[in-house]
Amino acid sequence: MSEVVLSVQGVSKSFGDRRVHDNVSFDVRRGEILGLMGPSGGGKSLILKIIIGLVRPDSGRVHFDREDICSLKESDLYHVRTRIGYVFQSGALSDSMTVEENLSYPLQKHTRKSPEEIAQVVRQRLRLVDLAGTEELYPAQLSGGMQKRAGLARATILDPSVVLFDEPTAGLDPINIRRLVYRVNYIRKSRNLSGIFVSHDFSSLAAVSDRVAFLWDSRIHAIGTVDEIRISPDPVIQSFVNTDYRAEGLLNGRSEV
Repeated sequence: MSEVVLSVQGVSKSFGDRRVHDNVSFDVRRGEILGLMGPSGGGKSLILKIIIGLVRPDSGRVHFDREDICSLKESDLYHVRTRIGYVFQSGALSDSMTVEENLSYPLQKHTRKSPEEIAQVVRQRLRLVDLAGTEELYPAQLSGGMQKRAGLARATILDPSVVLFDEPTAGLDPINIRRLVYRVNYIRKSRNLSGIFVSHDFSSLAAVSDRVAFLWDSRIHAIGTVDEIRISPDPVIQSFVNTDYRAEGLLNGRSEV
């Protein structure tokens, strides 16, 4: 068994009377991508925000690099966030900065590299995500798929040990989904990344993930390898894995998502 690099233990979170997470627990092993599936509004993105320390849980712990993130002060989270990359659904590039400036900023902020070294790293990372020659463009001049690949390059430019992917394929056409998935797999294998990949699209999630956790009814309903999840007879799981199950009404009266 590989070393556990990130551990979510008994995390619960409510907003008023609404319980979003109820004793959620799972581990991410070194070099592993854990897929996270579940209904819209079910708390998948919230888990990522708890892991990065943007939201505090009501109870539970998140262990990363032998530290409990949930117990750290805001000032102490600074160094943690340089070692956990975050790929936002929108790409989250600064509109007023060029692509090169967007990617250069983390290096300027967190390293002692010279301007020449930073420019070299930026060019190399842009080639890695098939965006060579876009340095002087602004985000508005990029397609949606290009923006997301630029976001991927920026999120990994500090070589974090863990990357959190918040539905990076949302809104993309099949060609751009395949292109992004290919780049994610290339980067994670070349740099031995660990991470969590949140997606509604089981095909892209399966292409990236080693295991899949299924978040349902505020809890981890199931967790297993991609193949175990794919062939699971559980109707809740199959309502996401196999869209035919939705039409057959196998959710036993639960609202479809």
